[in-house]
Amino acid sequence: MEQSKTNFFSKIYSFLVIIFIAINSIIMSIIALLLMFLSDKSIFHKLARIWAKSILMSARVKLFVSGVENLDLNKSYIFCVNHSSLLDIPILQTAIPHNFRIIYKKELEKIPIFGWGLAKSPYIGIKRQSGRDSMAGIDEAVESIKTGESVVVFPE
Repeated sequence: MEQSKTNFFSKIYSFLVIIFIAINSIIMSIIALLLMFLSDKSIFHKLARIWAKSILMSARVKLFVSGVENLDLNKSYIFCVNHSSLLDIPILQTAIPHNFRIIYKKELEKIPIFGWGLAKSPYIGIKRQSGRDSMAGIDEAVESIKTGESVVVFPE
């Protein structure tokens, strides 16, 4: 009987975490949209880190990062990452001390509120259906690196 109670409460907790993450993501997207209209896009990185840390805290993810001391904050990097979890983006936002631009698939912009925030963000959207359209996004990433910004790409 005790095992079934624990299972029940575990499922309730997981459900509440999912609801919190969804609501948090919507609220942070709205705040980001509003602030980016009122000021420049630099506020986006601060908001993204706040969002990421709150997601990881609510999901009880403890993050241990090593090697970050080897990164020079005055240099730009290309971070190539496998995208294997929904927590990949919050983990990257929390672990990498750079303000970076993520290359994402443009289809994500169709998601109400979240997608609109993504479209207004400094991130780089790529249309994957056309090689020519994809190259425009790659060119934007190259220009970002030339101006000292780091880029995150999910090669898969």
